Amino acid sequence: MGDSDHKLPSFEDALASGAPSSSSSSSQAGSFRTTFACMTRFNTDRLHLVDFPRSEVETVQALVQRVWPKGVQDSQRSLTPGGWEIKIGGSPWAVVQCGPGDGRVLLCLLLEHLYNRGWILHTSVMATQHAFYGDTLVFRHQMPPPPPCEWLVIAFEKLDRLKIMPPPPEDLKASLSKWLGAQIQKLGPETDGSLEIKLNGQPWNAMSEQGVRTHLILLRMLDALQTTGFALYGSMRQQQLITQDVLVVHRQKDWRPGQPVWQR
Repeated sequence: MGDSDHKLPSFEDALASGAPSSSSSSSQAGSFRTTFACMTRFNTDRLHLVDFPRSEVETVQALVQRVWPKGVQDSQRSLTPGGWEIKIGGSPWAVVQCGPGDGRVLLCLLLEHLYNRGWILHTSVMATQHAFYGDTLVFRHQMPPPPPCEWLVIAFEKLDRLKIMPPPPEDLKASLSKWLGAQIQKLGPETDGSLEIKLNGQPWNAMSEQGVRTHLILLRMLDALQTTGFALYGSMRQQQLITQDVLVVHRQKDWRPGQPVWQR
């Protein structure tokens, strides 16, 4: 990892320079390219950043220091070139709670921060069998960055709960109530920086035919998100936290009903 930002052409600049012909495509293949980097949560308190420019690592460190109650304890280059490790105070990847001290909220804030700087989540992959690693989040870089968005985390808790952090806007709350309907036993109240939805039965412990109901709940939840402008940004496992994935969703800030919902 170098100490200066990568200077890459934007998609529009690459198009303006002219598309390569088939006979010269191999020689001009580099006229447009993106750059990739990845972030992994390790142990209960580490962030591993690989192939991010040093300037981006510093902005990530500054964000954690600002939003996480226990801040950053240490930051250093990895022994392997290209990597950087940030040690976060406390155990953000091992403690389940709500509010600013919830590691899932921190993860969402990190994704939002990188997104606003042009680092878009490309894929989430479990690339190692090591018990202390979370998913590897692979990002691609684009400039200019996409328009700013509202961000939410949706977590599957216990055997029958959905937890949304921070609490969703009123239009999404109404949409969830409509689309999930009779599946909801109790909606709210909002406490500790989140909204909890208690569902009937135990959908996160379903087997065989009962699993169909679980999948229908997931599909209706996506319907509720889409009708209010939210799109799924990523699904990832919070290692040492819960066995289910955590969903991160976002909505363009100037979105209005009737407008398209842009997927990443």
